[in-house]
Amino acid sequence: MLTTGCHFKAVKQVLERRFPEARIVGLFLARRAPKSVDLDFDSI
Repeated sequence: MLTTGCHFKAVKQVLERRFPEARIVGLFLARRAPKSVDLDFDSI
């Protein structure tokens, strides 16, 4: 997954103006949806 971080940077600027003494950090989490597997249990 590729991301530029633009949303984080924009929100960080807003938060820094509101809370100038706060340290703002970010963490990007991604999820994936694995490809489903069609199992044929009748052949077992």
